[in-house]
Parts: sequence; C-alpha cells; structure tokens
Amino acid sequence: MKPVAIVFFLLVLGSTSLFAQKLTLEERKEIVRRQFLGSFREKTGTTPDKLSEARVFRDKAADIKGEAPAPQAWEMVVSKVTSAESELHAIINPADTNNIVVGAMGYTSTGTLAFPIYYTKEFGKSWKKATFTDQPVSGSLRLGGGDPMFCYDLNGSLLYVTWIDLTIRNGSFDSIYANIYFATSTNGGQNWKSSRTQTFVSSVLTNDGGIQGGLFPDKQWLACDRSNSANRGTIYGTFLFFSDIDIRLNVTKKSPTDTAFSEPIKVDLGGIVAMQIATIDIDDRGHLHITFHGSEDNDVFNIYHVVSTDGGNTFSQPKIISRAELAGTSGSSADYVIPGFADRQVPSIQVACGKGEGRNTELYCVWDGLGISENLGNGSDVYFSRSTNRGDSWSEPIIVNGDPRGFEVHQYRSTMTVNDRGIISIGWYDGRTNEENTVVDYYTAFSFDGGKTFVAEQAVTTAQMDFTTVGLRNGEFGVGEYMQIVSTPHTAIPIWSDGRKGSGDLDIYAALVPIAGQVLGVKSISNVEAGISLESVQPNPASDHLKLTISLSKAEELSVSIIDMLGASRLAPKKYELPSGLSTFELSCADLPSGSYILRITTQEGSVSRVVTVVK
Repeated sequence: MKPVAIVFFLLVLGSTSLFAQKLTLEERKEIVRRQFLGSFREKTGTTPDKLSEARVFRDKAADIKGEAPAPQAWEMVVSKVTSAESELHAIINPADTNNIVVGAMGYTSTGTLAFPIYYTKEFGKSWKKATFTDQPVSGSLRLGGGDPMFCYDLNGSLLYVTWIDLTIRNGSFDSIYANIYFATSTNGGQNWKSSRTQTFVSSVLTNDGGIQGGLFPDKQWLACDRSNSANRGTIYGTFLFFSDIDIRLNVTKKSPTDTAFSEPIKVDLGGIVAMQIATIDIDDRGHLHITFHGSEDNDVFNIYHVVSTDGGNTFSQPKIISRAELAGTSGSSADYVIPGFADRQVPSIQVACGKGEGRNTELYCVWDGLGISENLGNGSDVYFSRSTNRGDSWSEPIIVNGDPRGFEVHQYRSTMTVNDRGIISIGWYDGRTNEENTVVDYYTAFSFDGGKTFVAEQAVTTAQMDFTTVGLRNGEFGVGEYMQIVSTPHTAIPIWSDGRKGSGDLDIYAALVPIAGQVLGVKSISNVEAGISLESVQPNPASDHLKLTISLSKAEELSVSIIDMLGASRLAPKKYELPSGLSTFELSCADLPSGSYILRITTQEGSVSRVVTVVK
C-alpha cells in the first residue's frame, strides 16, 4: 500500500497585493470587515463590539462586588436558543453503505452550543447518538462555532470530523481563541477520539471592539483522493480565513505519520475581494477542484472554479463558471430577503466530479440564486452547470427545479452527490406550493445523462415546514447554510434539518429515495432521533390488511395513520400503547382503493413513514 497522506486547505481569500486596483484601501478594508462581521455573528450570535460591552459590564460588576463573575454568567451568546439542530453534514461509508453518519450544530435545553453526531449501521433503519465529547478545554467558555464536516479515509476505516470552536479563557474577552478541531472514529462514528492539542488551524483574535489581530477561520470542507494518482488516500480540506483587513487562501499538508500540519501555501485568487463557501472534490487523476462564489467589487458576483494538478502545491487562476445574482449578496439584490434566512443568505454551492464510464472528465457545480445576471422574478432557483473537459470550460447554467416560471417562490440550500454509476442526485428546500414562501418541502431530482437533464423531481417530506419559524430557537440562524445528500448505486439519502413542529425545534430527518427515471415514491422517511424503527410491513403490496413490526427504544403511545400522495388522510389515526422492544400488530386497509399511500407512525419523540401499495 502506498503511504497515505492528509492534505488540508486553508481557504483564505487573497492578500493585499491581490485586490483589484480599482478599490481603495479603505474600500477593501470595509468589504473584508463586513464579511468578517457576518461570519463572526453567524458563529457567535453577536459582534466584537457587543463582546466589548459585555467586558465593560463585567469589569464594572467586578468593581462593585470585588470579584469577577464566573464564566458561565456570560453565556449570553447562546442563551437565547434551546433545542434546534441545524447546518447538517452527512457521509456514507465507502466500504459499508449501511453506515451513514450525520453531524449538526445543536443547542441544548440550557442554551449552550454542542455538536451532536448520529450514526446508523443499518441503512437508516435505526439511528443512535454517538459518544462524542466536544466541550471546550478546562477554563474556557464557548462563545460560538459551527460547521461540522466529515470525511472518510480511503478504506472507510477512519472517519474524520471537524468543527469550529470560538472560546474565551478565564472569563476574559480580551482574546478570542478561534480553532478548527478534529476528531476521529474507527467504528463508523459510534465512538470518537479527539485531542484539544490537535487542530486544523489555531488562531487567537485580539478584541478591542473590533478584531484587530489574528485570523478567523470559517467554512471548512473535506474530501479524500480515491484516484490511483501518487496522492491516492490524501484527504483535502478547504476553509476561509479572515482578518480585519485581509482574506486569504492557503494550503497545508499532513500525512498520518506527521505530528503537525505543514506551513500554509498561499493560493493566488487574483482580484477577488469577497468570497464565501468553498467546496472541494477530487477527480480520477487526483486533481483538486474547488468552487466558490466571489466578487472583485462586492457588487457583481460569480461562481468560480480553481484546480490543482500537483496535489495542492499550486493552483490555477480562478475561472468563472457563471455570473450569479445572489439574494442578500449581489449589489442589486442586497436587500432581497428569503424567509427563514435573516441576514445570512449566502448561497449553497457544491462541486462534484463525474464518475462511471465516459464521465471521468466531467465536473458539476450546483448553487441557488435569483438569476444569472439579474433577478428574474421567479424567486430563488437551483442552478446547475457542467464541464466535460475537467473545468476548462463550463456550460450555460440550467435550472434544476421544474416549477412554473412567473411565480416568486423559492428553492434553496441545494446539495449534490454523484454515485458510482455516475448518476447525479440533488436535494433542496422547495416552497413552490405557497406564494407567501413560508410553506416548504424537501425535494430531490436525478440526472442520468451527466447533468444535461434532471428527472423524477419529487417532494420527499410527508409534512411541510413553516420557514418563518425555523429560526425561533437559534437566533434566526434557521436551518443553517448547508445540508447534505448521499447516495448508493440505487438509493439517494437526503438528510435535512426539519422544522415541521413550527416551534423552532429543528429535528433531523432522512429519506430513502429510489434512484429511477420516474417517481417511484419514497421508501422510508424517518426522524433520526425518533427512537422508533419500523422493522417490516407485510405484505406490501397488500389487499386487505398490513402486518406491522415496530421496535421502540422505550414503552410509549404511538399513533398510526395513512395518507394519500396528495396529503389527504385516508385512515384516521389509531392509538396504540406498546412496550419497549419489538411489537407486531395488524392494520386494516380493506376500505382503501388501489394505489400508493404513506403509512405514518408517530410518537412523542418523532415519526417514521413508509410507502405502501394497495392492490385490489
């Protein structure tokens, strides 16, 4: 076996000499300042000047009482949130597709930020919470953080997770410690090993009401080189690096035998002065492909692509994939607000490399926007562009979602995966059923021709969400800035943050969607934390009755109902009191006409659904 190396990118946007000449120094600093404050506010729920006010209040309190309050007295950064799990990432084990792992930004009942991890080793039949310790080092108080991200190694035996942590120490707001930590699991995400001395990046920010020293890390993304190149097995990552006057892009490397990451390698981004969310994938030659949105004047924004052909040592100049009109970002749409996203309306952008016979030179990029060069008046749509020559040129973007034009409804937070058969699966939030843009489903679609067309578009949710409520418990952060869809050769598994309760309590849902050229229905939808597993439904198809076998983690009451594909109730909810463990009972479907239906089982903890077919 060849040595396996780990290479990590510091996605850090251009140095002083890289900024467009038409911008003055003060204009450049103001652009960077706004980007920094946006990312800082997203991670902490506040701004540096507010932290300084808290420091002054603390000092005055100390004068009065003769001592400083305990650190927990300053948990105001996250105290306004309670139970919401958002900004999800997920991964499927390349060696065992029954093993799927999901991570989130979560808020406990006391309002503190945590990073829960859930895993299944049964292809979603049941989910368990991992034993993952993510608390700050002793003497530290967490101000914020986020951006969970996973990557499996080449053999699917070692799983990495990274997350951002912002802390203060000993109750002092004078310095803010900004780190991206990592942990590893050798048993499919069940147990984790982490060291607070091991970081992807470590920085200390000096706070005097506006960060004046240090670098602020943001938006890391990971990928493993599974090609037969000299860098086979290398793990790459991207992330942003802000200071109060600068944004840069760097690369660093680390092999499993190294004790530390290498010195960063700076990447030249030309005249780009504004940038966010960079994602990475690796092609069959081991070439690194990174896409992101950026601008040379903070007015006109483009989707960019850069490539490295030498293992991350050097990169091409940024190439424009397409211009993009972005809600809340492009100058002409800076005031455009999509319900549920407050002031963090950065688009979801993702790159993926083609796979399968005849697809190895193809690249795909997906993002959401209001248009290409202007707001088209159709709301936010999911855009897709493809390259057939490894990124040398890109196609005119197409719109993936197929809802009628002329209605200002939104599709957003798109995510993409490509399976080993070369089939592209895309998932997104979709508000097409409501012109108020408040009622939302989660949708999927597939492409069997390398992204020329998309088919089998369908909602995979069995209940809709009111997106005006998704930020009620996490400071209007809502569902976060990205989700993730994963896939096997024949099944797509979208995983999303779900707000159907309407209280701001966001649960994690997953669905098993057959990959086919026509809508076959959703095999199963489950709440990741429901504590319920629908072991079997027999027979299916059925004529007069269904025999259900259910497993519960604890004794409780559940409700069983059947709805049709239009959402209408066809069987009134029936209540059952069941013990923990396995239970079997029958449900009559004799009065139902032939067709497909959704069987829904609900407990106080969540729900699970299964598509059933009745044949007379």
